[in-house]
Amino acid sequence: MIDKKKFSWVFSAMIVGLFSSSAAAETVGLWTFNEESVGQVVLEGDPILDTSGSANTHDGAIYADFDDDVPYVAGNPGSMDGAALQFERGIGGGFTEGINDSVEVPGHADFQFNATQSMTYETMIRTSQVTGGLPDTDTQGTAPLIQNGFGSFWLDDDQPGKVMFSTGFGAKRDAEFGMVDTRGKTWSTTAVNDDQWHHIAGVFDATSETMRLYIDGVEEATTDVSAWINGTSWSETMGVGEEEYLIFGSNGTGRAIREYEGEMDFVRITRDALVPSEFYGLPESQPLPGDFDGNETVDGNDFLVWQQDPLVGDLTDWQDNYGGSSNLTASVGAIPEPHCFVLAGMALLSLAGRRKQ
Repeated sequence: MIDKKKFSWVFSAMIVGLFSSSAAAETVGLWTFNEESVGQVVLEGDPILDTSGSANTHDGAIYADFDDDVPYVAGNPGSMDGAALQFERGIGGGFTEGINDSVEVPGHADFQFNATQSMTYETMIRTSQVTGGLPDTDTQGTAPLIQNGFGSFWLDDDQPGKVMFSTGFGAKRDAEFGMVDTRGKTWSTTAVNDDQWHHIAGVFDATSETMRLYIDGVEEATTDVSAWINGTSWSETMGVGEEEYLIFGSNGTGRAIREYEGEMDFVRITRDALVPSEFYGLPESQPLPGDFDGNETVDGNDFLVWQQDPLVGDLTDWQDNYGGSSNLTASVGAIPEPHCFVLAGMALLSLAGRRKQ
């Protein structure tokens, strides 16, 4: 006898997947830092290309001291081919002048979001930088990785060596001047300044009003930000618009206390709350539960495989991961297949046939 709950979910997945996929995740920026080969250098103003294929191309540029260059070094061999950028920072803490190695991308509405728009930031870094040291020392301060207005990834000073992720929700006041920073934040449990490559992803999920932080594809922290979103300190729009800059490697103040020192393989920004199976450039692609036909995508065909042989796996895995992909280079978001109507019809006929039996 057919399970009515499973029938209902399968029918919903097929129909919703067909009609809502057009609103699937959109990658609005992907900077892979492969403009030059390993061993080459770039100077102030040299272009950094957006390779996302987005409707709006968001090329950036190197920002550095006039007598400084930024070298291309080998990227993470376990995840992506090509080069990475190597950033330096200034010496000292406080207001010491920095070296200013960073990438600046002109702001755009694509990088802005509000309480109803989910976002995912991703990067791959390798660093041994120490943060959170004593005042006026080389280890004082933080290491900004991605700075999108008040929202950011940092190697933090409150929890040295660990990653702090903030969407920017809530009031921002600089604690250095005796004021309070009340933004919603979440921290990793893993310190990433061990001179090893780490994939870092920060997710804002507008549906659940939560922030999630992942290190190497593993969820390490979740923070409920509903209090910030619905509170009096809520600013309706986060991120950088026109006449502002999205910055990788610093916060744009020119101070050593706010500069990253290490290597960066890529940065990607997506307008959706991604899950690990959709992340870009993880070193290893793990089998995705529910991918019964082994094609690295959980889709309607996997249901048909399960229907023919229920022992192949748990249908719940298919339900939970429907639309996901374990392909490292796959564009995020499930794109409806041309034969989706056929699959839906076959699934429904199949289930009806089982019921008659």
